[in-house]
Amino acid sequence: RDNNNWQQYSYGDKEAYTLRADYALNDTARLKTTLVQTNLDTAMTGTLFESDYRNNDHWQLPSYTITGCAGATCRGTQNNNHVDSLGLDLKHEQNFDWMQSRLVSGLYLDFSNNPYISNNLSIVRNTATGQYINYTPNNAANPTGVRNYEARITNRAVFAQFEFTPVEKTRVVLGGRSDSIRYDFTNFLAPGGSADFGAPNETREFSHFSPKAGATYSFTARTSAYVNLSEGFTPPEVSQLYGKTAIPNLRPATYNNYEMGLRHKAMGGALKVDSALYRLDGHDTIVNYTIAPGNSENRNAGKTRSSGFELGLNYAQGAVDGRLGGSWAVHRFIDYQASSTLDYSGKEQPQAPRQLLSAELGYKPTERLRVSLEAIKLGQYWMDNANTVQYPGHSLFNLKAHWQIHKSLAVWGQIRNLLDKRYADNASSSYSGVGVYSPNTQNQYQVGAPRTAMVGLTYTME
Repeated sequence: RDNNNWQQYSYGDKEAYTLRADYALNDTARLKTTLVQTNLDTAMTGTLFESDYRNNDHWQLPSYTITGCAGATCRGTQNNNHVDSLGLDLKHEQNFDWMQSRLVSGLYLDFSNNPYISNNLSIVRNTATGQYINYTPNNAANPTGVRNYEARITNRAVFAQFEFTPVEKTRVVLGGRSDSIRYDFTNFLAPGGSADFGAPNETREFSHFSPKAGATYSFTARTSAYVNLSEGFTPPEVSQLYGKTAIPNLRPATYNNYEMGLRHKAMGGALKVDSALYRLDGHDTIVNYTIAPGNSENRNAGKTRSSGFELGLNYAQGAVDGRLGGSWAVHRFIDYQASSTLDYSGKEQPQAPRQLLSAELGYKPTERLRVSLEAIKLGQYWMDNANTVQYPGHSLFNLKAHWQIHKSLAVWGQIRNLLDKRYADNASSSYSGVGVYSPNTQNQYQVGAPRTAMVGLTYTME
């Protein structure tokens, strides 16, 4: 239960229940069944314009796609998106004496139904403050945006992975996965025309085979190195294809990943080091391109590349423990022609910071009590595709405590944003790099929470 929060329209109620049953068919096979029921009733917070964030005023903007403001009247939508699924996930492992090998294979099937309904709103806006005051349904006057469709999704995949040791201290992995996903789209409204009620019925299918290969070499019992080559496959989502009037001609995105790393244990195992160099080449990456504030569409971005270095350190010795995680990377458009006049090739991708750091130092005065201080550093990043508007990044500190009162009962607490820093969880800009730059209408900031205290109780039944 979350009520009377620091931010307007951020209240919400959530209930979640999980029931799981495991049954051993025999010594080598197990059947697992899980039933999850979740109820979520929540309001929707909004973002701040440039002038709002600069002045630290908390006039909130509901985030149900408000567009087309003319004076005190705006247009918007509210929607209901439902998904129910039935799936089967089979996995088999077989060990062999030959080169200490192992074969892992499996089958995945998923049948989902995704109905979606959206209705238009006529929204009243306070022109002096920029705050949205109230709304009423307005489908007749503004049919654009009304949707009532269903997408039946069939997802099939088979995979296999073979692991073996050709020579001492070397482990090799070879594998592959074949995916096929099919969308059966039904529009319950009259498509197209002046009413603009979405696209006609259709069936669309995407399929791909993704190979992978890797090897690990152990120099000593404490030091090992690895190399991985793999390919990923990401088909367009239902909302990306059918969320608007016309169905975009989206191609599935594929990614080639090249990675090499080193793992090492020092100080008698008290210090663990995990480092990696990687490069991720994307083809037909699906991006959301903002034509104007409140008006965006999904496109394939041609080619992208992410390359960087990741480092993880973990230390535990006596009453003191700590961790450090860092990522230094560049995420760039290699080929992205947004329009006949806008070419973002060579630009860095927006909302992709070069630096991400997190560190935590913990102390256990007793076996049952642990307190820690956590630091998070988010580096600067571009807010727009043209790399002209920049978010400076931020640093946050969190204080945590955990007290195990009994083996079944524990109390924990956190003070997040300890220094009460003003920051944004997300910052974006629709400025294209051409024409007049208007920060107050083109820049939006998802406000981060101020200093917040939380206390929890955990009880474990045995």
